[in-house]
Amino acid sequence: MLKNFNEKLIKLEEALDLKPMEMAEIGNCSRSTYYRYRNGETKPDVEFLLNILNNEKYINPDWLLRDHGPILKLQRDKRKMNGFLQSENIEMHQIPFYTLNMSVKGQKSLGSSDGFENPERFLPLSSTMVEEVVDGRPERLFALKVDTDAMSPVIEKGSIVLADKQQNDPDFDAIYVVRFDNILRINALQRLPGNKLRIICENPRYKSHQIDLNQDFDFEILGKVIWMGMKMY
Repeated sequence: MLKNFNEKLIKLEEALDLKPMEMAEIGNCSRSTYYRYRNGETKPDVEFLLNILNNEKYINPDWLLRDHGPILKLQRDKRKMNGFLQSENIEMHQIPFYTLNMSVKGQKSLGSSDGFENPERFLPLSSTMVEEVVDGRPERLFALKVDTDAMSPVIEKGSIVLADKQQNDPDFDAIYVVRFDNILRINALQRLPGNKLRIICENPRYKSHQIDLNQDFDFEILGKVIWMGMKMY
């Protein structure tokens, strides 16, 4: 059943239009564990398989477990088609839109969080997209243009990301928008023992560091990054 399963994971990413880190999230495993599955170094356990089937209802379990039938159930394509054809039902939601400006000084990423509570502009998103991203609850979203390479190559400079304000507890390794010492940042967070967090920059030009949540830090998780878009040059 699990022979060449790493190839199936790559096919699933393409069919679902998901990144490896998103597959790790729906499988409820760390990114490093998922990459071991993806590279064929280890075989996924039953819990991982059940998690991805429970979280992505459109995966065909017969294909996943027995190599029978298509990768996805037909309902996924049908729902997307209906969403575009029934244009009269599409509404536009105005999502708060910010720009994250950062620079490098002594290998520290700097950026101001002033004005974050009062956006100067909004990003219009269709109800079809909002339904796909957060189950039709636009009040949970804010958008951010990332004018920094601190998370490159995972999030490239110039990308626009959507973050979910209700997902602000880093129980799973993921990327979040955070406010730290009155600095607005976008970083990967990793939960550590003793109520500590590792704040990770993917770009080696920037230093990752660790904080202790038991101490009186000016630290706040504003939302989890759940979608990213960028220009194709």
